[in-house]
Amino acid sequence: MKNIFLFLILIFSSCHDTYKYDYELSAGKIIGKYGCQDDPNEEYWLINFVPTNVSSEIYGKKMIIDNRVFENVVTTNIDLSERFEDSTKLYLFSFYIDQADYKFCKFSTDTIYKVPIIDIVNFTPASEGISN
Repeated sequence: MKNIFLFLILIFSSCHDTYKYDYELSAGKIIGKYGCQDDPNEEYWLINFVPTNVSSEIYGKKMIIDNRVFENVVTTNIDLSERFEDSTKLYLFSFYIDQADYKFCKFSTDTIYKVPIIDIVNFTPASEGISN
């Protein structure tokens, strides 16, 4: 009887597909708001994704901003609001990215960067369990 019960559980559990997310997930730090050349009146938020146990994938560009080197920078025009602007905190981002969608941005150097744009689905401060 016990074997039949285990067999039925195995059959029913295998019938259900696991839910697959269609968006990317990565942890990063918010660099701040910056203007880009495409539209100088519109400001974009820059995010630097950092390698974590969540993801170490490279989505963005390496660039120098205010004399600091960032390795994996993307941008979004979604308002991250001042309460999330703490660049010392790590945030978890769910987002869509189209590598063909980008902004040309120029910061403290004369270099113009082609920065990928992400469309954020959700973001939240990362838990203590995520390590840098």
